[in-house]
Amino acid sequence: MAYHTNSDILANKTAKALESGIGKCGGQLIADATVTTGNFVAITIITNAVFTTLTGSISGMDGTTFPAGVTLFGNFTTVTLSSGKVVAYTAC
Repeated sequence: MAYHTNSDILANKTAKALESGIGKCGGQLIADATVTTGNFVAITIITNAVFTTLTGSISGMDGTTFPAGVTLFGNFTTVTLSSGKVVAYTAC
């Protein structure tokens, strides 16, 4: 695809960012206390969840209870739960 204007470039970058954030590149269900590592762009809470470890662009979330339905956006590399279930979406 040829880009003719700055608007075309911006539209393409926006579309790619949106695709990444909505799971185009997959993800994984995390439902136990196993340390999970990867390059994740979003984490959706399936059942109320508490993180033992959440390493990435958002700090200070360890020990916080998140209700089902919440989605955290950022860059995450390590996820460990003490309770609950989440889906971690992989970065493209």
